[in-house]
Amino acid sequence: MASVTSGHSYSIIYNTDSNVDDNSTFRFSCIAVSSESRYTSVVPKNCREHQTPYSYAMAHDGSNIGSKLTMQATTTCGSTSGTYSYCVFPSQFMNSVWHDSTKGDITFTNTTMSGWEFSTYGHTVTNWKCWDSTLFETQGYLVLKLSDTISAQTPKSAYMCMKMTKLSNNSYYYYLVQAQNPLVGEERILTSDNDTLTDISTLCNMQHIEPKEQFHVLVKQGFQVASKQDCPNAVRGNFDYTYRGSDNITRCQSTNDRWTVCQDNQTMTFDYSTCSQKMAYSNGGVVWCVASIVGSYTYVMVYNNDTSVDNVNTFRFTCFAVTNNGTFASMAPRNCTENQSPTAFATSQNGSNIGATLTMSAYASCREDNTCSLPSNLQNSIWHDSTKGDLAFTNSSMQGWSMSVFGHTVQNWECLNSSLFASQGYIILRLSDTISGNVPHYGYMCMRLTKVSDYSYYYYLVRGPSDLVGKERIFITTNGSVTDLNSLCVLANIERAEQFHALIKSGSLRYGERLFYVCILLLLNV
Repeated sequence: MASVTSGHSYSIIYNTDSNVDDNSTFRFSCIAVSSESRYTSVVPKNCREHQTPYSYAMAHDGSNIGSKLTMQATTTCGSTSGTYSYCVFPSQFMNSVWHDSTKGDITFTNTTMSGWEFSTYGHTVTNWKCWDSTLFETQGYLVLKLSDTISAQTPKSAYMCMKMTKLSNNSYYYYLVQAQNPLVGEERILTSDNDTLTDISTLCNMQHIEPKEQFHVLVKQGFQVASKQDCPNAVRGNFDYTYRGSDNITRCQSTNDRWTVCQDNQTMTFDYSTCSQKMAYSNGGVVWCVASIVGSYTYVMVYNNDTSVDNVNTFRFTCFAVTNNGTFASMAPRNCTENQSPTAFATSQNGSNIGATLTMSAYASCREDNTCSLPSNLQNSIWHDSTKGDLAFTNSSMQGWSMSVFGHTVQNWECLNSSLFASQGYIILRLSDTISGNVPHYGYMCMRLTKVSDYSYYYYLVRGPSDLVGKERIFITTNGSVTDLNSLCVLANIERAEQFHALIKSGSLRYGERLFYVCILLLLNV
């Protein structure tokens, strides 16, 4: 497993009893353990909001539940690998070079990283060391510390927290999880007088994570082709387009300019014979989709296949912000900027316009069918849910996730949107039946899943509690046709870290992985 040097750890454990009665015995329990491994609180099913090792957990009505324990270790079997005292990078990064969409090429050894540079007090710094990688496998956090102190009136240490999401075996996207810092040119880097800072909630401040459109992409050198992804629906077509640069000059105004995706749904090809204006900062006019984020707009990052780039007129990465119907777009070099929209120029830190805006007209479409199917490993199977019991999945529905509303118990759900599962872990479901009230109501659930193994996940509900359904985190509305992802999944109201739920596939304990499943561990500092 793994350990952290401060804060609490939360573990969901699986009870291997043949039967449970959900009264005195339960299939799952959650254990909160103090950093010194002396105090513990235990509750059935899943951990509760604000649960700590030092006090009883509380039910919705405020009553105490579960138990408290005081422990005395007689033997320890932990490891310090991955923590600040002996931190190593995940194996896929060791001794390799990665193309960073924002910072260029960065080089990893087992314990150091170079190339992610910024300027401070008139000096450019670029060398980092691994500080904490214990949460990488479960939550994607990678914490680094600048190798040298920053010279000021008082020397300061600098820390960077990346939250990574895997796209493929050779590519990730990440956000920096810290507020902008004027001491380091508004980079999202924490500076501190403390040279041995270890509190993960301080190092990684989720309240200040970058806006979703500012994601950065990492592609492993030599594996660019293997990192290609399907382009999102917003750009799945062949387009005529008009280009307006940040110099306010409009180009590509003929009716036969060609932006082609349908020939290869992972590749954008621009025909410069009809308009010579470079698109996606590419001399060759061929770029590959490598990542996308879908919400009110679609943000898609492309990789330029040119042999070389000069980072002036040509760039390795370009980010497009596109209307979901594929009619307007803006593009910016390297990565999308904060609040970038398809109908306005991206802006630099000094507020000047950069990039271009585009008006698109599709003459052919190759969009995917919008019929929703659940991920293949969930289909036609039963999964044990730590909170709700057994869930039965078909190709496009889920049964068993029950709640009470207006005096009735409902439990049947249908797949509404799974397009973001592969890249971000989101599954959105709609209650199969309307809810009877004075007027009909509809229920929507947004789950964000993280894979633990081929047979297990943990998930959070991405919504605030609703009084209409006993504080369940379900969106209840009189609108039966909500599709806007920002309305259905409100990341600001995601459950607290300790409230994660576990899913284990029925029968998977037979496959020789019993010890692995007995403890699904989530290590946190809260």
